[in-house]
Amino acid sequence: MYCTNCGGQNEAEDKFCGTCGSHLVLAEMTSSQAGVQAETVSGPPEEKPPPETAGPSTSQAAGNLLDQPYLEKGKLAGKNYGSYLLASLKAPFNHAKSIEHATITNGLITMFLLAFFLPLSLYLTANSVQLVSLPFGMMVVRPTLVLFVTLLATAGVVILSLKAMKVNASYKVLVNRLGSLLVIPMGLVVTAFILSVLSINILSSFTVMLAAGVVPLSILAAIFSYDNKDTDGIDSFYGVLIAIVGFTILFMIVSYILLEAMMTGITNQIPEF
Repeated sequence: MYCTNCGGQNEAEDKFCGTCGSHLVLAEMTSSQAGVQAETVSGPPEEKPPPETAGPSTSQAAGNLLDQPYLEKGKLAGKNYGSYLLASLKAPFNHAKSIEHATITNGLITMFLLAFFLPLSLYLTANSVQLVSLPFGMMVVRPTLVLFVTLLATAGVVILSLKAMKVNASYKVLVNRLGSLLVIPMGLVVTAFILSVLSINILSSFTVMLAAGVVPLSILAAIFSYDNKDTDGIDSFYGVLIAIVGFTILFMIVSYILLEAMMTGITNQIPEF
């Protein structure tokens, strides 16, 4: 045992230091208490915080983004429209007649594509043969919006004729039925767009005119896709006549608006001499 006072070596059974005479047991107790006090003052050893976990990787972030609900809804809408498109191409009238409780989305997509690709194909054809640069907004954007609204208004005219015939029809279902029947002219204007990109202008213009001729037939087919069994309403002949007259009036108004806008746009692009 070593003396805590002078550091001298002593036997284990000694009570007093042989060098300085200090009481060994008392000195040992004092040393122990000092150690406890020092430990109390210093406190327990500091615990190191756990290392921060690394954030998600880029691939995980991309995976989380793909799991968002709106993307899933977009995938489902695209898949539904693909099935709708194939069924309409295979049997337009039968598929339209089978639509009873569908949502309005598929019909709206078809109408918008028809309204967009028709002026776009005409714009590309006109740009390839004229000497001035035609404004895209005036020749494509504005006609697209006008044609899209016209198709929606045409569906409203058809609903009015069906109501006059006492046929139970809703606007949403009619838009989807009409959209199914407009898949053929929509496919024709998409074909015309491809032909105009390839600079096959004569065939592209012919395809656009063919699509424009099929649109009225699609409207009539939408009326006949409903069974008129109620004898209290007007006859189907007059119902069809109402739809034709309404569509003709809309077509004349829209044609005048678009032609005036296009002529104004072309005139503004011609340089003054």
